[in-house]
Amino acid sequence: MSTEKFHMKDINIADAIISRLHEAYGIEEKRGSLKLLGMKLGISGSVISGWRERGVPDDKISRARIDTGYLESWIKTGNGPKEKILAREDGVSYGQPIDWDLLEEVLILIRDVEVTYDLKVRKEKIGDLVKYIYYEYERGNAPSRERLVEVVRLAA
Repeated sequence: MSTEKFHMKDINIADAIISRLHEAYGIEEKRGSLKLLGMKLGISGSVISGWRERGVPDDKISRARIDTGYLESWIKTGNGPKEKILAREDGVSYGQPIDWDLLEEVLILIRDVEVTYDLKVRKEKIGDLVKYIYYEYERGNAPSRERLVEVVRLAA
């Protein structure tokens, strides 16, 4: 039976990520703040405490990226810009790199709505639908589940 040692360096890394998650969600770090952070992430504060021993799961960092607009790389490392460069108001983005993680998340959301509501987006509408949802997330205006269902129904 092998046991892995979790070194102090790893604990410091986990603490730093948890601290950046607090900042991303606008939560002041103080007594009880893990509970507030947990509410934002849909988990209990005690689960977050356990991250100090096990590390911070990538899916929670991805969720924070979607919820807050802070870059995943910054949440993980603290290096580089914190927030994404927003797309222009007219929806045209020149020379701006695509956030492939976000694009994948948008496609998963669309597919989930299609399966849940027995819908199929028309081929000629998929590009516009993906662009609309992607840019809404980029601007920090993530559509509600109801709005997402509504726009998928329109494209079906």
